[in-house]
Amino acid sequence: MGNGSKKENARAYILCTDSFTKEGLDILRKELNENWGIMVNYHRTEKGNMRLYIPTKYSLKFEDLIREYLVESMKTKIHCESGK
Repeated sequence: MGNGSKKENARAYILCTDSFTKEGLDILRKELNENWGIMVNYHRTEKGNMRLYIPTKYSLKFEDLIREYLVESMKTKIHCESGK
């Protein structure tokens, strides 16, 4: 569970989806939008790979969505305290 990060000095997230196909990213993006109201943008890495970017505006919804599935040691990756 180390395939993402939060942007420095922001509540935005970057999901390291470099090995996903464009079609797979489209599906994930659509599901996050339609089922949870989380808008996701595409960002290209320097190598040309695609990553998903969750803007600050939607970060709290994203955190609420994934929090219960994170192992304790990974909760430092999101903006929540242990046991929340």
